[in-house]
Amino acid sequence: RQRGCQTVFSEEIVAMKLATCERRVNSVLGTIEFYDKKNDLVFQTTKEEKEHLVLQLGVPTGTIAVEAAKVVENDVSAIDINMGCPKQFSLQGNMGSALLKTPDVACEIVKTLSSSISLPVSCKIRLLDGPIENTISFMKSLVDSGACAITLHLRYTDDRPRVPCHSEFFPIVQRAMKEYAPNVPICYNGDIFSYEDVCKLRKKYPGTGLMIGRGAILDMGVFDGTSVTYEDTNREFTRLSAKYNNCFANVKYTAFRIITEGQHQTEPNSEIVHNAHSWESLASVYGIDKECVTMLEELKEKGLEVDDNIRITDTGTHRKSKKRGSKNENGPSEEKKMCAEED
Repeated sequence: RQRGCQTVFSEEIVAMKLATCERRVNSVLGTIEFYDKKNDLVFQTTKEEKEHLVLQLGVPTGTIAVEAAKVVENDVSAIDINMGCPKQFSLQGNMGSALLKTPDVACEIVKTLSSSISLPVSCKIRLLDGPIENTISFMKSLVDSGACAITLHLRYTDDRPRVPCHSEFFPIVQRAMKEYAPNVPICYNGDIFSYEDVCKLRKKYPGTGLMIGRGAILDMGVFDGTSVTYEDTNREFTRLSAKYNNCFANVKYTAFRIITEGQHQTEPNSEIVHNAHSWESLASVYGIDKECVTMLEELKEKGLEVDDNIRITDTGTHRKSKKRGSKNENGPSEEKKMCAEED
């Protein structure tokens, strides 16, 4: 958002897990956190992000969607149903793009959820197999079921990222949906990799929302046209991760993903990131090692559980899960302490 993005969608969060979560307020970090029954952190946000944040669910039924959405209803601005993820973990759970093959189930989810919560419900879909009319018909059914907006990823389920998106279909879909439901936004998604791409699409489709995924990983300047290197992105990401006590394993994975997505693996610092075993060594690549070490050690002094591998000389291991409780958790009394400010 610091680069000009107006609305941020969360990663696909499995509804069945979110539905079991307990909401806690972390007064040390100033965050709102949701923990599952194993005390693993599933979702973390702040009050300030609420109006800009849409939570995306991976969900197989309307009942489960409602249970999950109720958990976060007061902390996000909308709920989005993922109907486009082609990954196996989504498909085997009848989530993501599996819903494109069961349109009745997809519409039931939207109808049940939109009639049960106070938040807007949107959907992210892909092109359906067959003629473009199949996609348009499905989108109309989603609108009839209560969808307030639809993002169209202009690829088919079987298309891999290297396959160029089918941008030629968007004006056909947009024209049909404007006639059918003029007040329901249809957002464009696919192959937006630069600010120049953004400007071209804004000129071609004025007022149309643009969803950007990989383009933001490659270049955060895609939102406002500023010059941003992948090192700049990783530096700020690592700094924020330390500030909010993110799990080192997640930080290292994401930082290296940003490197590989932009094909920077051959650059000297990429090997340091790949082989980093401590916060200090990872942050040193971006010149913020002292800053990150200080932040994490201060959080540890305040009683939060942090990674044991803060410094290069530390022999401890990092957390493999995303637990965020106090290191002195002794049952309900500690949980009430974390929730005291809001509950």
